[in-house]
Amino acid sequence: MLKNKIHILLIKLTHWEFWPTKVVYFPVFVYAIFIALCRRNLFFFSNVNPNIEAGGLFGASKNKQLEYLPQQFKPKTMFVSSGTNTKDLIARFKDSGISYLAIAKPDRLERGVGVNVIKTEQELTAYHQRIAADYVIQEFIKYEFEAGVFFFRYHLNDNGIINSLVLKDFLSVTGDGEHSVAQLLKEKNRGLLVYEKLSKQLEDTMLSIPAKGEKIILEPIGNHNRGTMFINGNALINKNLVTAFTEIANHLPEFYYGRFDIKAPSQADFLAGKNIKVLEVNGVNAEPAHIYDPKFPLLKAWRVLLYHWSVISKISALNKKRGHHYITLGETKQLFRNRKISS
Repeated sequence: MLKNKIHILLIKLTHWEFWPTKVVYFPVFVYAIFIALCRRNLFFFSNVNPNIEAGGLFGASKNKQLEYLPQQFKPKTMFVSSGTNTKDLIARFKDSGISYLAIAKPDRLERGVGVNVIKTEQELTAYHQRIAADYVIQEFIKYEFEAGVFFFRYHLNDNGIINSLVLKDFLSVTGDGEHSVAQLLKEKNRGLLVYEKLSKQLEDTMLSIPAKGEKIILEPIGNHNRGTMFINGNALINKNLVTAFTEIANHLPEFYYGRFDIKAPSQADFLAGKNIKVLEVNGVNAEPAHIYDPKFPLLKAWRVLLYHWSVISKISALNKKRGHHYITLGETKQLFRNRKISS
């Protein structure tokens, strides 16, 4: 046990992608304060996406943005208000066209917090009774390809700029016909970091011995903190993607900056800009997530993050001239209260 703890500590120390967000973002925080002082407003970022609460930095509704998209671009999605009667919830779910598997997630939280796979009516009921906030239920899109596309533009009539593409490699093990899933998982650095959590969630799976060559996906939710490996896909960015995501962004009122988390049937479909499903639209809180590729140097990652905040600053200044004002301190407090309730 002690040996495992030391190993986990060494993994975290020697791989900056696993460092606490506050540590990684310290230079970004300093730069953001510098911008705020120059602009004479702490909330300069809040008008970058005028139709998203606080520009999307915190407390923004996931459901609100998805509602603007035509059905062809998104999963079937159901919004559930806090306090909804359980019987009414089950009835609405049956009428929604969403089946099990499904994904449930809080409407106003980030970084995969509170996201659950829902396999049965009992699990849906338990999730509903456990969460004291508005949330959304989405159909589980079984496409194999998942990515995050970072998009921004300075004017609404511009084609967008895509300067970050992250490909997601879900946490999995490949059987050798001899070792259990638990044993195979312990051989992976990422597996060790989430081993304790997964061993509780997937007790039966952990004890199974997959056949030689059999691939077992252990975490179907593509968040970095759930063991998914992020891969730098910037070399794949092409004109088809720019055209496709500019079209999608044009459905979102006053959308200038953010990341689309998407699925597609295959990488080939995605690169052709076809059959794309948007799982989430993220605003100013979005990261150019390709930097979390294990091969990406920390200093280079900091340069990328600082560049993106310079983009935020420029869009904010342009939107101020267009008449989009910053949120007030009172509005900020209310968003934090809403976010606290969600957590």
